[in-house]
Amino acid sequence: MQGNIYHFELNENRDGLSLNGTLSDRIVDSPEELKPLVFVQGFNSSIIDMDIASDGYLYFTTYYRHDASIYRVVPKGAP
Repeated sequence: MQGNIYHFELNENRDGLSLNGTLSDRIVDSPEELKPLVFVQGFNSSIIDMDIASDGYLYFTTYYRHDASIYRVVPKGAP
């Protein structure tokens, strides 16, 4: 299992996704179509919760086979 978090832009009304190119049909025909949208990758478990904390960073929790983890996503070069 390869875990990824994807980043999509919202449409102007912020009630749907703004999808272009091969994703405009809302169907992923191959994993290659998603590569430009990967925001976080490389964890081997299922995401069970995500939240933006008061420090402004994204946190998410994962769970896989009785093993739970908490991750914090920070910009490259941040402490």
